[in-house]
Amino acid sequence: MIIEGLVTQITAQTVGTITGYLKEAKQYTKEDVRACQANLKAANDAIVALEAEYDLILVQAKIADLDKDDEVDRLSGHIESFLTVDKLRPLLQEAVSELKGCHDSLLKHADRFLQWPWKVDDREDAVNEFTVLLEKLDRYLTELARPG
Repeated sequence: MIIEGLVTQITAQTVGTITGYLKEAKQYTKEDVRACQANLKAANDAIVALEAEYDLILVQAKIADLDKDDEVDRLSGHIESFLTVDKLRPLLQEAVSELKGCHDSLLKHADRFLQWPWKVDDREDAVNEFTVLLEKLDRYLTELARPG
């Protein structure tokens, strides 16, 4: 079907983009905000792609004619692939792992990470917000790993 082919192509392109962001991040130390930015882009793109594929499965399930074995088999195959073929999740895990390193550096060196025009209070708020977002990413990964 055309949609599955398009999804496969988009996923391959997205994997390439995410891999590029992760490679870019490795060019910098964890104390460098550019590493953090590249890892955030990688995590964002991985989540967007995972959610888009999930949404596509829901749309396919809604429009599938359950009386046609080929449609049911195609949908079942897509679901099986989504659940077992991990192309995006390992990249998301890597990005989150690297973000934890950025977070540790941010906690130690917020004054170096966030330069002018931020005030001290703004830096503390930024570190707190980053902490909360990283915890949400961790929970998202945990949910992805849960069976069923």
